[in-house]
Amino acid sequence: MDVIKFETTLKNKTYEICFDPFVNQMYPAGYEGHFKNFRENPHYTRQTATDKFPKSEDEAIDFIARRNSRLKLELTQNCNLRCKYCFYNPEVYPTRDHTNKSMSPEILTKAIDYYQGLKSSPTARNQFNISFYGGEPSLEPGLVYQAVKETREKMKDCHVGYYLTTNGTFYRNDEFIDFLVRNNFIIQFSIDGVQEEHDKLRVYRNGDGCFSDILKLLEKLKHYPRVKILATMHPYHNWDRLDDLYRMIWSFNPEWRINLSAVELNAMSTEDMKTDLKRQVQSKLRDFKEKIVGKLERGIELSPLEDNYLKALFTDYSFNFTNHWKKTRFVKTCFPGAEILFVDVDGNFHMCEKIPTSMVIGDINNGLNPEAIFELWNHINDISREYECHDCPYQNFCNFCFFKLQGSCGGKCGFVCDDQRKKEMQELLEFICRVKMLGGVRGYNHG
Repeated sequence: MDVIKFETTLKNKTYEICFDPFVNQMYPAGYEGHFKNFRENPHYTRQTATDKFPKSEDEAIDFIARRNSRLKLELTQNCNLRCKYCFYNPEVYPTRDHTNKSMSPEILTKAIDYYQGLKSSPTARNQFNISFYGGEPSLEPGLVYQAVKETREKMKDCHVGYYLTTNGTFYRNDEFIDFLVRNNFIIQFSIDGVQEEHDKLRVYRNGDGCFSDILKLLEKLKHYPRVKILATMHPYHNWDRLDDLYRMIWSFNPEWRINLSAVELNAMSTEDMKTDLKRQVQSKLRDFKEKIVGKLERGIELSPLEDNYLKALFTDYSFNFTNHWKKTRFVKTCFPGAEILFVDVDGNFHMCEKIPTSMVIGDINNGLNPEAIFELWNHINDISREYECHDCPYQNFCNFCFFKLQGSCGGKCGFVCDDQRKKEMQELLEFICRVKMLGGVRGYNHG
């Protein structure tokens, strides 16, 4: 990978900057010789991107057993909401739909038994998590009770953490709320902003917004610290109103974490819709980042949204580079089954909840299927070779993953690497450089 050179302007002065993607170093042009030794350091050259991944089907199951730290259970495909960007909305993601199907108690038991056997390997982690997913998992509280009871009985020697990903509308079920609190669940809600913003896209089947009902649940949980809020930055939203959301959430409990997420525009069902939304979000992001740089140049304190955006960006940026040899050529690409084992309502195994249903990697009766796993693995590496990713200076910014394949092995790839994509990554790199030159990420005291 070659050193990238570009110009950036701060406080009406132009600087020529070098960025070495191989060792994650930014420096003024003319200082290349000072950083040459990094490229010659064995610490950076002794491991290739895929050294730690299994090379054969025989190695796959043991590798997954050692690495996997989360079992994610699709308790139901039913949901009381019809969010307009949901993965289960057939207008957005045509391979899926809402159904009334739920996981049977027998399938749940088999899933836990298989996972217990997988994690019984002497080299496996003895600390992992079980996540409850849907649809809306709070519609099946009995399955949550069963799963916790069985894991407590069967995995006594392991520390098991519990997660619930929910739309937050179950405020009437006090028994379930008390159970989650007693068992130290991390409860993750999706709240996209203040009421008028949230209710644009997160709605009940009749089209009514759900914001007021979520507030009733937050009120019941306000003394419980293990709550995470996921705020989706959709181009239809007024992102400036997210600052009001931060302040509102912290008024309930200042320990609650708020994570930002972007809608996966690649999942839009029509090319026109995807292209239009992508153009909107790029324009809004560009204006948003220029506003941040302008504030940093003038020494103005960042808003909660701006500060948390920077912290999330720099955390991800730092992780990608410091761990570049632990991933594939795509930073966001994991080995199938090694990060998450997702079990759907029928007992089929998938890499995660976002992956198309055509990418099955096993089931509860036959276990993980190494042949299917390596078919997918080889397919994504073929794409990597096609795009010559190993020589791309932006590979550590790349967020390509199996989700973007959009179909089965050999199907049409939804991922496109072109000049526009590289231009976007160049703009991101320049933004990170400008923020670093202005002093990095500054804190915000929301208390």
